[in-house]
Amino acid sequence: MDEPSVTKRILETTLKILPDDLDKDAHAALDESVLRGSPPEPLNSASGALLLIPIVAGAKQHLNQDYRDLFATEALLDDHPLLLDMLSDAWKAKKFQQIRNLGVILVSF
Repeated sequence: MDEPSVTKRILETTLKILPDDLDKDAHAALDESVLRGSPPEPLNSASGALLLIPIVAGAKQHLNQDYRDLFATEALLDDHPLLLDMLSDAWKAKKFQQIRNLGVILVSF
C-alpha cells in the first residue's frame, strides 16, 4: 500500500478546521455580509473564488487578506480542490464558519 505523497499530506493538513475566538453572533453577522454580495452558486473555481473573497474580506483580523485577490484565490482553489466542495457545502448551508476556520487562510503570526 502506497503512502500519500508529502505534498498531498501537506495540502490535506492545511484544510484542517481550527478553533477560533469569534462567538456565534459574530459568525452570523459575517455570514450575512457574505450572503449579500456573493455569486448564486459556487460550482466552479471562478465562482468559488468570488465566494471566498468576501469571506476573507469580512474577517480582516483573522484571515489572510492576500486572498481578496482573485488570482490568489483561484490559485488557492487550484491547489486545494476539496476547498471548492467545502465552499459549495457552506453556500448551501448559508454558514461559513468552517471556511473562516481553515488553517490555509488564517493569518499567520
